[in-house]
Amino acid sequence: MDREKRRVIPFRPRRSGSPPPDTPTTEPDSRHARYAAGRPGADETPWNGPAIDQVRVMVVEHDTAVRDDVVTTLQQWGAHVASFGSAADATGEIEACAPDVLIVALRAPGDPYRLLAAARRHISQRRRHMPVIAICADAIDRRRAASAGIHLCVTRPVDHARLRLAIANLARAA
Repeated sequence: MDREKRRVIPFRPRRSGSPPPDTPTTEPDSRHARYAAGRPGADETPWNGPAIDQVRVMVVEHDTAVRDDVVTTLQQWGAHVASFGSAADATGEIEACAPDVLIVALRAPGDPYRLLAAARRHISQRRRHMPVIAICADAIDRRRAASAGIHLCVTRPVDHARLRLAIANLARAA
């Protein structure tokens, strides 16, 4: 088995204010611009993936800042969004909203697992598939999500590019 020789690049600290050696000085690096905005995957770069316009999404998130960020981003992408601050509020509206994709924070007040049960009852009545994306805070949430049959976990802060791709793929498969 041939081993490739690895080239070791010595670490040289930059002086403050000087641009990185790989970055052109006239145009900012597109990755840097995305992350500098504090929202990875936001609309600073063109999207070439599957579209999510006309997808109905229900967002259940107790953190107002996260909920507003996700809702605003989804609406900019053309999705129809219904948002709720608690699982208890959303449980009564699951049939009226009839979402294609459900995004739920597992730590939302009002027992989000009861909301998942209501979503499953709604699915069985309509005989269709409703993907669920969980907004998770830690590994405990991820384990609970896996045991509850949730399709995907997204951690905070929400990576918009990953969320958009997940919604597009899950809604298309539904």
